[in-house]
Amino acid sequence: MEAVSNTTREATLLSVLDGPYKLYVHYAKGPQQVSVIGEPGRRGPLHCTAMGKCLVAFAPRALRADLVENLALTREGPNSITDREKFREEIASVRARGHAISDQEHEAGIRAIGVPIQSANGTALAALSTAAPAYRADVELLLEFLPALVPAAREVASQLPALCRRAELAHPRDPPAHQSARPSERLRAGLRRRDRHQPRAGPERPPAGALLSAARIA
Repeated sequence: MEAVSNTTREATLLSVLDGPYKLYVHYAKGPQQVSVIGEPGRRGPLHCTAMGKCLVAFAPRALRADLVENLALTREGPNSITDREKFREEIASVRARGHAISDQEHEAGIRAIGVPIQSANGTALAALSTAAPAYRADVELLLEFLPALVPAAREVASQLPALCRRAELAHPRDPPAHQSARPSERLRAGLRRRDRHQPRAGPERPPAGALLSAARIA
């Protein structure tokens, strides 16, 4: 994930489905001083975030139908989708094109693009996104991040079993055998170990007067 952030120069985030929410599992900070901030372990909405839409669009059929019809479509940001029919159309579009955009739908001033991390049968195991301040990244620029995000998602999908096993070996004091750690926790630990070996890009000074720190990620 840090390799993606070094390419896009923006934050890279990973989340999994957790009931009617997404759960942030891992975060790679962008090299620029003004950057979106993620909080692993925090939950976020599905309907107004790039990763959330991917998790819904590529969920198993019955679960997808249930989420599309029953998620609370609350207004979180200025462009949140709150109409049920528009949300149905959006999820169908995400599934058709293979990625999702959140254009200030979760929070004003934040844009993001997300892709699913898919199993062999095409369902979403997790989702990966790049998020950026809106003043620096329009939708056209976000689309230019897909050549970095898509192969990264495939790589994570191929490494998920190994990452989880590695995390279990590295943390023998995790919950005992009769109380196994959640898959998202094992994945987070494995990704942290892998990313320690990825190079970091140098920082870039922000524009004069710019200040942005967002804990909720679009």
